Amino acid sequence: MRRKASSHGIPSEPDEQIIAACPPRKQWRQARPRHRHGLDTTTITFQTLRRLVKRASALPRDSQPRGYRLHLSLITNSRIITNAHRINAGGMPELAADNTSDFFFIEREEPEVIQATILDLARSRIPKKLGCDPVHVQVLCPMNRGAPGTRQMNAVLQERLNPPRPGEPVVERFGIQFRLRDKVIQTRNNYDKEVFNGDIGRIVKFDEAEREAFIAFDGREVVYDFNELDEVALAYAITIHKSQGSEFPAVVLPLATQHYLLLQRNLIYTGLTRGKQFVVLVGQKKALATAIRNDRAAERYSALYDRLRA
Repeated sequence: MRRKASSHGIPSEPDEQIIAACPPRKQWRQARPRHRHGLDTTTITFQTLRRLVKRASALPRDSQPRGYRLHLSLITNSRIITNAHRINAGGMPELAADNTSDFFFIEREEPEVIQATILDLARSRIPKKLGCDPVHVQVLCPMNRGAPGTRQMNAVLQERLNPPRPGEPVVERFGIQFRLRDKVIQTRNNYDKEVFNGDIGRIVKFDEAEREAFIAFDGREVVYDFNELDEVALAYAITIHKSQGSEFPAVVLPLATQHYLLLQRNLIYTGLTRGKQFVVLVGQKKALATAIRNDRAAERYSALYDRLRA
């Protein structure tokens, strides 16, 4: 017997069935066939990939080509993948969903209500559904400004997910309050520390006597002088641009028309494909439609022709 879902398709109680993880991008890259003359057919269509995987799955296991060993259900059943292809082709995603889906759209109109909904999703509803720590829920914003932007979202998410605790040290630098367990992102390349722009870590220790902060990146602790903390920022919410090249178990994307300058199809596609298991879009249908119609980023004006003629 199926349990009744909430009004937004996300159950108020955790599902008994674990959501199947989407195949990582590495597998998708391996799944791209190569032309018989050695050309990489990166423009392979979703339908072609489906046929290739289905054909490969009919072969004996030891005869299946390396890189094609993907279960067909991971392709056909993931609405993250099918909706990403719809958006990339200029179409609206399929918004109707049941409680077994890995993609949801929650319609909200006011920016403050969008922010409050995202806070509820990141703090309790998604972690409860997936059985994960709230820190694994990544909010991806088109811009830094506004109620659904990274600055305000980080402030409210930090306050709810990692409030100050009595007796624990707090370091305030460059307008940001850093606390133990905070999720942070490196904002520039630091070759001496071997930490690079976009790397995400967590603060694990403060040494107030030495004025040093210890941040763990993939299990490796890196030491920052307090005066070097301008190299990191809170990462409960980051821009979609900063997320390129990364993947997260769960992703939440705010969509509001106040971000119209950066409502672009490629940006929504990038944000959507950062989620491995679960993606929720929260906001205005008008903003989503505007972004999908806006394909201006595909038109590049490099002035190369004028330079060559000069």
